[in-house]
Amino acid sequence: MTPPAVFGLSVLMSFVAFGIVTRLYIWPRLRSISREDALIALTVPHTFRFVGLSFLVPGVVSPLLPSAFAAPAAYGDLVAAILAIIAIGALSAHAVWAIAIVWLFNVWGTADLLARSASASVPSRWGRRSSSQPSLSRRSSLRMG
Repeated sequence: MTPPAVFGLSVLMSFVAFGIVTRLYIWPRLRSISREDALIALTVPHTFRFVGLSFLVPGVVSPLLPSAFAAPAAYGDLVAAILAIIAIGALSAHAVWAIAIVWLFNVWGTADLLARSASASVPSRWGRRSSSQPSLSRRSSLRMG
């Protein structure tokens, strides 16, 4: 199986697994609690989107990952995490603007995800490899000494 096929299958299986978990455990619970509490439960996992900052840490990602992708992805995720934290605080405090900030968080997070997905799928934006950088296939065949 080719690497893109393996990746696609992995994404598909993740959707199926999370769909099952959602149908059996998450959705019934969300239906039994208030709207604010349900939104908090759905927003909390997004507070971990600060992990996207790892795109900026040398050695964590491939040096072939262009900064034109890494920086917007990292900071877009950070903004989404901050908006999620603000939304949770507003929902917990029953602020009149709580639903508005939840919408802002969702629109921002979705737009960021779609923009990064689009930029990652356009090879021309990844720039060109210099002749001193081995190709990914050659790198994978190099042995550790």
